[in-house]
Amino acid sequence: MPLSRSQFESELVPGKVLYFSCEELGTLEPHFFICIVRQPDDIIVLSCGTSQFNTVMKLIERKRFPNETLVFIPAEDGTNPFSKDTYINCNEYFPYDISELWDMYDLGRLAIRGDIAQDSLHQIILGFHKSPIIEYEVKEMLPDPDSF
Repeated sequence: MPLSRSQFESELVPGKVLYFSCEELGTLEPHFFICIVRQPDDIIVLSCGTSQFNTVMKLIERKRFPNETLVFIPAEDGTNPFSKDTYINCNEYFPYDISELWDMYDLGRLAIRGDIAQDSLHQIILGFHKSPIIEYEVKEMLPDPDSF
């Protein structure tokens, strides 16, 4: 049964996994996105998951980003909703207004796929804090990595 808008909005919390297609990725293939933080202006900061380890690793090595900015989430970990090993590049994020996400959901173009484990979310938060290119303002809104 579809969620109401208020139910949908209440689902958008850190660690929630969304599945949709994003033009910024240069492909129509849907990807998993993880909610990282909800900003006071109702912008949701999302991180994208990929199964393409070599692509992400090459980017991180080429740009000399800290290793902690690449987070591995194993598929066999039943607490995560991924069917493949998933890698998160914590040096990029995708901001979406809640209304944009709602419109995609309402049109059947976005699905909520569950939650990632707290330890995985913790590693992603640490990765965002370690990233030299994530803006200070975004880092300030992130949960304190020592709080969980």
